[in-house]
Amino acid sequence: MKTGNSSGFFAYHSNDLKKLAEKATALLKNGKAQNPLEKTTIVIQTPGMGRWFSLQMAEIEGVCANLDTVFPENFLFKVGEDVLKIERDSSFFEKENLSWL
Repeated sequence: MKTGNSSGFFAYHSNDLKKLAEKATALLKNGKAQNPLEKTTIVIQTPGMGRWFSLQMAEIEGVCANLDTVFPENFLFKVGEDVLKIERDSSFFEKENLSWL
């Protein structure tokens, strides 16, 4: 694991959401962004999960602020726009565009 200021994509899995929230909070605390006004993005499955995570983080750290919770589709669109420089197209995730060969 990297130490100091690091950013990137982290993927963890567990059937215990409380442990995932604790791990994410520890990562966010140890890898503080250089710009404190920069939002941290967390990918979630449901709005309720995003709210729950915010509450867990606030319970662990005392506060939860500047957190951007997004759905996987919106996260992938943002990566496509920022990294790959492709325009957001609503047909990008349509069934015929995602078929396996």
